Amino acid sequence: MLGRPALPRELQRRFWLMMRPGVVLDEGAATVSVSKAVAWRWFRQAGGVLPALVPHHPESAARTFRLSFSEREEISVLRAAGESIRPSRGD
Repeated sequence: MLGRPALPRELQRRFWLMMRPGVVLDEGAATVSVSKAVAWRWFRQAGGVLPALVPHHPESAARTFRLSFSEREEISVLRAAGESIRPSRGD
């Protein structure tokens, strides 16, 4: 395997816990002792959207959910057309 070993997932989890209430990205990176570049990479990989946090239980890791690029694009187009992001009452 080439490259550096992956950082512990717990660091990323702690970083996102800090980001949820609105901590500045650079401050969140410093608090969990990772570089700004690593924090920005995590942010970009999540599409700039705070991911659902994975609880400590390993079996719950399979329950994470992320929208694909095409799904995010479709939502963006519908929003630009004035569509609501909420389902109608009949759904």
